[in-house]
Amino acid sequence: MNARGTELVGACGLALVLGTTPANAALVGTTKWTQLSPATHPSARYYSAMTYDGSHNLVLFGGYTDGVGFLSDTWVWDGSTWTNKNPAHHPSARDGAAMTYDSASNSVILFGGEDGTAFADTWSWSGIDWTQLTPAQSPPKRAWAGMAASPTTSAPILFGGLDSAGLVDTWTWENANNKWSAVTTAHHPTARSDFGMTLDTVHSEIVVFGGGNWSGTTLNTEYGDTWTFNGTDWTQEATTGPHARVNPHTTFDGRTNRVILFGGSDPAGTGAYYQDTWSWTGSAWAAMATSASAPKRDSGVMAYLPPAGKTMLFGGFGSTGANLADTWVLTMSAVTTAPLPSTKTSATKSFVVTWGAPDAPLTYTVQYAIRSRNSAGAWVTGGWQSWKFVGPTTHSATFTGTAGTTYLFRSLATYGDGSTTGYSAAATSVVPLDERSTSAVFSAGWTRRSASGRYLGTVTDTTLAGKTMSIKTAAHAFFLVGDKCTTCGKFYVYVDGKLVATVDSHASSTLLRQTLFSKAFTGTATHTLVVKTISGRVGIDAIGVQR
Repeated sequence: MNARGTELVGACGLALVLGTTPANAALVGTTKWTQLSPATHPSARYYSAMTYDGSHNLVLFGGYTDGVGFLSDTWVWDGSTWTNKNPAHHPSARDGAAMTYDSASNSVILFGGEDGTAFADTWSWSGIDWTQLTPAQSPPKRAWAGMAASPTTSAPILFGGLDSAGLVDTWTWENANNKWSAVTTAHHPTARSDFGMTLDTVHSEIVVFGGGNWSGTTLNTEYGDTWTFNGTDWTQEATTGPHARVNPHTTFDGRTNRVILFGGSDPAGTGAYYQDTWSWTGSAWAAMATSASAPKRDSGVMAYLPPAGKTMLFGGFGSTGANLADTWVLTMSAVTTAPLPSTKTSATKSFVVTWGAPDAPLTYTVQYAIRSRNSAGAWVTGGWQSWKFVGPTTHSATFTGTAGTTYLFRSLATYGDGSTTGYSAAATSVVPLDERSTSAVFSAGWTRRSASGRYLGTVTDTTLAGKTMSIKTAAHAFFLVGDKCTTCGKFYVYVDGKLVATVDSHASSTLLRQTLFSKAFTGTATHTLVVKTISGRVGIDAIGVQR
């Protein structure tokens, strides 16, 4: 052992839109680790420190390379390129430093590490240069500790680590007072170093997993427990999940809204190195099925870059004993939300379709398909056709369709690392048939007239009882669109000869283009819809037919 997830909405103020799948947040499609090949990158190393800098980059500092020694270089990763910053000032060469972003100072804070002797110094990274701070109070020296932002104050929280023995203390950085302050807690994890520690922003708690209790270079105990810190106290959450291990890689992934864990090693047990990927739900660990994985390792660095919307892994100590310099990205269908369309109707054949995805996609692809009869007479969804390929700031567009046609829309977001959300579930939009359609047959006694505010400018109504309107057509669902008003009355609705509803269209004020009745079927087949008036005025404006 070495010494680290599209939402598509048919927004239909302009069309009859039908829902499909209930909303949910789930990992979908293919999840895998994808190796990148940047032209330049840090040299092979392990025990580096890396964190998001609060702006546009991940910043990596130091580490150790066998045969070379301790390192003091500073690199940034912008989502596609590594850049050696060569700052004028920097901490001395070391590995095992703890590091996280401090929003109060808009800088990265680094503490400790070791070069054979542990440090207790504090540094800040501005994005351009390092500055050594001189806090009035400081934690004792240590290496291989954990640091993450507080869930309550966003200030850096430091826990544990190792000097000659494992540590159990908790500290918080006070930027305004230029000091570290000890946090007294009623409970805390057992003494340990070489663990995973990150802030779970969804559950507002810091999550610590695994690690080991050392005496010098002797590993006494290896842990597989999970602890959380709520800003006041520590709580042991779980003793099951990933196998006990040291030097796992953890970060909070903004696409899945979960803490992600990868790899680590088991020197106290089988001696195995791992390449498994897990996610923390807030109460338990869940193994993630990945179609491809980064090689086994421990002691690398992993962090999430919000502007690019991706989790990145670099370097570490491989299972073969190699020092690694590879760059990997966790590509996945992060979070995709099923469509949430409404059921309003329009005065035109145009309607707005909206879409969106978490974090910062590079592009959106939006497609549509049409329901039509095939050569055998069955209603099927046609091939998906390209409609929009747009940048990350465009989330809607107007689509103009044909009366009586059923359209489906789906969207896909692509991120900077090439990962996608996968296509969303389809949102179904129906452009209604006008009541003037030859498919709608009115008995004598109805009057068709021009009327502002109605679908395509006309409405057909009657005040006589016993008058009928019928339509016989292939349908997966019917929607009857018409008026509600103070003089509007009641009517029966029959489907395939059976009375299915008595509708009262009376209202205290005039309401146009209202969905008066709807009926969905299993599959698409020929059905007959009949309206028979009972009393009062009945006004029919359009008939929505989903196929």
